[in-house]
Amino acid sequence: MTLWSYTISTPALVAAIGISLATLACSIRACRRSRGRRFIALEALRLVIVALLVFTLFKPERLTHRSYTEQPLHLVLYDRSESMATLDVADGNTFITRAEWLQAQLENEFWQPLSSDFNVQTVGFGAIAADPEDAVEGGMDAIGTDLNKALNDALAQYPDGRAVILLSDGDWNLGRSPIQAAVACRRRGVPVYTVGVGSHRHLPDLILDEVRIPSYALLNEQIAVPFRVSSKLDRDVETVVRLTVEGRVLAEHSIRVPAQGEVNDVLSWRADSLGRYYIDVRLPPESEEQIPENNEAGGFIAIREETLKVLVVESEPRWEYRYLRNALTRDPGVDVDCLLMHPGMRRGDGHNYIRHFPGNREKLAQYDVIFLGDVGIGGNELTEKDATLIRGLIEQQASGLVFLPGSRGRIFTMINSPLAELLPVTLDPEQPQGVAAAHESRWEITTRGETHLLTSLTRQSNKNRRVWRGLPGFYWAAPVAKSKPGAQVLAVHGSQRNEWGRLPLIVLRPFGNGQTLFMGTDSAWRWRRGVEDKYHYRFWGQVVRWMSHARHLAHDQGIRVFHTPETPQRGDTVFINANVFDDSGLPLSNDTVSATVTIAGDQQQLEFAAVEGGWGLYRAKWKPARSGNAEVVVSSRTTGNSLTSPLEITGVRREKIGQPARRSVLRDIARITGGSFADSADLSQVVEAIRTAPLEQQLMERFKLWSTWWWGLIILGLCTIFWCLRKAAGVI
Repeated sequence: MTLWSYTISTPALVAAIGISLATLACSIRACRRSRGRRFIALEALRLVIVALLVFTLFKPERLTHRSYTEQPLHLVLYDRSESMATLDVADGNTFITRAEWLQAQLENEFWQPLSSDFNVQTVGFGAIAADPEDAVEGGMDAIGTDLNKALNDALAQYPDGRAVILLSDGDWNLGRSPIQAAVACRRRGVPVYTVGVGSHRHLPDLILDEVRIPSYALLNEQIAVPFRVSSKLDRDVETVVRLTVEGRVLAEHSIRVPAQGEVNDVLSWRADSLGRYYIDVRLPPESEEQIPENNEAGGFIAIREETLKVLVVESEPRWEYRYLRNALTRDPGVDVDCLLMHPGMRRGDGHNYIRHFPGNREKLAQYDVIFLGDVGIGGNELTEKDATLIRGLIEQQASGLVFLPGSRGRIFTMINSPLAELLPVTLDPEQPQGVAAAHESRWEITTRGETHLLTSLTRQSNKNRRVWRGLPGFYWAAPVAKSKPGAQVLAVHGSQRNEWGRLPLIVLRPFGNGQTLFMGTDSAWRWRRGVEDKYHYRFWGQVVRWMSHARHLAHDQGIRVFHTPETPQRGDTVFINANVFDDSGLPLSNDTVSATVTIAGDQQQLEFAAVEGGWGLYRAKWKPARSGNAEVVVSSRTTGNSLTSPLEITGVRREKIGQPARRSVLRDIARITGGSFADSADLSQVVEAIRTAPLEQQLMERFKLWSTWWWGLIILGLCTIFWCLRKAAGVI
């Protein structure tokens, strides 16, 4: 049975009548003036076109009603994804997994009450690969569940389906929202009855996640491993997080995790042997935990022996400079050069002193970290050329720059120099000599600084704030107004504040490929009071190693390779940077640099592009398609040298066990399609509701003439013919 339906609104009807009458009047008038048959035919064509347009305004649709002649078909769509392994379905006094409960229902053929009146087909769907290649390689981080695709595929496979019973935990992590499939089901008149399998609450669990392990560390370096512990327990938990390497417990830390809360903290240890090791971080399971597998995480770290090259530039031998020089000189992992300018006097000389600033790229490129004390641009100190060289070193060779301003206020001369953008703070011009106080001021560590490696003065991070509060204070602070966007404020003034808050004292900010640090007082040397070098040496040693970390990811045979992010995830855009030098140490700016990336047996060629600046920096982009241990081999055509750099690509597992069932998704699907939602315990009620629900005996097919492409093409074609005939007839 076929019928036509129209949607006639009052505005459309008024517009149609007005257009028709106006067109008819114009056509009659044109025919009277022309008095020719061909003009009458032309006006008749105009009326046909207008009639078709008016007809389209009413949205004509052809409805075809077709009676069902076969037994109604119902689909049972069940979830086989990995999240169904969650153990949270009550079975008497015990718990079973969602998959076990579902398998029991399928074996018992829960749809038997429907079998006499309906034809029932079961269709399973499970985790699929976002990339077919990952499915072959078994990359579980690429596996997910597309609930929208599962519904659409089931209806495409069984076009005569009259209703769907969906048994799932509602978890979907790939593809489009399943609401789109629900809308399609509603248009076809197919209700979806959803059954939520699994608990709507988290299982009792303690989760160790967000463990960030650096790719390398230096021998005898203090290594920080940040971690996060999340609790899904209804009580506070006191536990111990342990870090082990090859079975040896190298660090442990006691934490208290609040009920249904989380704790961010740091494990620290000192590397005492060279090599590449697997770091294992664990926390013991609690008695009521259901998923002990997520209490462990780890990764590889390479321990290397490096000597870091440091340059300290100062104007006068103030106390801060003297103790800093001693600390760096006595550090066995640091090779320090000092440039004491002595304005108006002969420059400083002696052990570890240089007389002139390294005035070219090849001389300056050897330094990993530069300290700029109370020096400025001009006045027989640094020059504009020196500032440009320092900027290029930080930006293109991943070195670090530390600002140590003093009461001479020479840092203000850098505001209009190439170093202006490198300053992590905005200076206060109203106090060029800084802020002096008659009474001792105290440090205040920030929340970010409490767990940061630079400001970690004790292995127990929960005591770090207490240590900073107990440090000897200071009587002078730099003229700082506020920190710049993107900066990390690690410590602030204990009492001084302005309209932007507490005055920042220790501020870290990335610039280019390197890092810059601002130290807002000249009194760190006072930390030695009563404890000698315990905190003072540790702080400056951590500063040097942190600021130069990226620069030493991999280097050998005239090539240095560093990448961001340091520990990328699958799908991230990884920027691989390479500094290339000739045999004499001069940066090569016109070289051809390439790389071969090997991961999981697949190879990919990368071509590097030279970065302007003359520092021999080349950059390439790579987007890893899978997780695993990658090997990056960077080669220089000019020198023939190559460097192999390991790179670990981590993955995010989409299919997670232990997450609550997403019942809201299932409720929305049922509501949109005209079905109903029920818990797994009420499965029999769902079957009874389907059995007693009225069933449509006819299938209605709707053909929307007004929105088909060919209908619009016909009208456009007639308009084109009309225009051509008017031109041929000489009508303007």
